[in-house]
Amino acid sequence: MNHRDTRKERKNICQTLSADVESERNNINQMKNDKYHNTNNTNIYISQHALNYAIEQYLSLIYIKCNPKVSDNTKAKGIIKALITHIKDDFYKLNKYYNQPLGFEYCDTHNYPTSVESIILEPLKPKHLPGQHSLVLKYVPNYITIDDIQNEIGIGKDLIFNLEEMNGSRTDKYRHIRLEIKTTNEYNSLLKKGGITIDGSLIEIKEFLSPPRILICTKCNDPGHVRKNCKLEYEACRRCGEDRSVGNHKECKLCCHRCKQEHMATDYQCHYIIDYRRCL
Repeated sequence: MNHRDTRKERKNICQTLSADVESERNNINQMKNDKYHNTNNTNIYISQHALNYAIEQYLSLIYIKCNPKVSDNTKAKGIIKALITHIKDDFYKLNKYYNQPLGFEYCDTHNYPTSVESIILEPLKPKHLPGQHSLVLKYVPNYITIDDIQNEIGIGKDLIFNLEEMNGSRTDKYRHIRLEIKTTNEYNSLLKKGGITIDGSLIEIKEFLSPPRILICTKCNDPGHVRKNCKLEYEACRRCGEDRSVGNHKECKLCCHRCKQEHMATDYQCHYIIDYRRCL
């Protein structure tokens, strides 16, 4: 089996292992019944593809390698139920008043059972936690190392999922550090504190703000689908909305083809995209 088929099979099986699985499925089914949603007198279509993309951006995919391989949906559902049962007692000890459908975020590979229903599980640690578990340490002097931060941050090393320099943030004197924390209590405590002192330097702590990503077609510049599913006959200019193969579009009139305002069609300040994200 080639790598592409392996990745595809792994994704198909493990996508269902996202948090609040049943709740998300119910929401999606409701969206299917109501294909169009009226927001500010504008009919906005939310596709199944757009919903799946939005969920994946908010909830990191959980990959689990199964041995033997699982290709049956019924068997996969049984594994999900068994995993939730495995964490149920410990979860309710920590969250006595939680009354929503139980899901899970198995970011720590040590939390997994070795096997479920005669299936050996090999969890793969995600590269990052979702943005709502991340903080940014701003303008950290270059002489302060990652180990220095880990020793002075004031929380246990076992609660830190990841601590790394943010790409493109380094200057001659400073850089930004991304801190990912497993528990919301420690996250909120550090965020409320607002900063830490290391070697006489006061380092500011801010919430990590993920970019507002939605599915946007690179052919027609409209949200909700990808290029290969686009029905537009030509590739539209982001500035004016006209056919890019006709004329000069480096200095064409800046006018969104949807709302007729002076911005690009993919600008997140576009009222249509704002309404689309709100509806999504």
